[in-house]
Amino acid sequence: MNTRIRYGAASVLGIVSLAFCQLAWSLGLGDARVESFLNQPLKVEIGLLSQPEDDLDAFTAGLASAEDYELIGASRNDISMPLSFSIEGSPGNSFIIVRSQLPVNNPVVRLIVEVNSASGRMLREYTLFLDPATFSQPAPAP
Repeated sequence: MNTRIRYGAASVLGIVSLAFCQLAWSLGLGDARVESFLNQPLKVEIGLLSQPEDDLDAFTAGLASAEDYELIGASRNDISMPLSFSIEGSPGNSFIIVRSQLPVNNPVVRLIVEVNSASGRMLREYTLFLDPATFSQPAPAP
């Protein structure tokens, strides 16, 4: 019973300290918006939740490692094309652009994005659904 109280107190202390630590709240990843269609090069815009005083040059984004994919039971080999990541926008209104040069033939892409900064490392998984181009929605030019 005594160890339960000790672990409970440590958990509460950890949560309270995170609430007051500005670095813990300064970075986050928002929703992903797919801007391409099936059988076209991939283009995805991911919201980067940052503070206006953050230095975006200190952030790097990329595809997570094969070990990170294995932790969730996925394979990085499912992503068969090279992807490029860039951070664009201004602090407080920024986003990550993920692009491929080759067309994506799989309608479902499981993407784990890794963002590194001076305050730490963050991972987030996205499941992207690529629709075929329709007559009402013309496909963007590659």
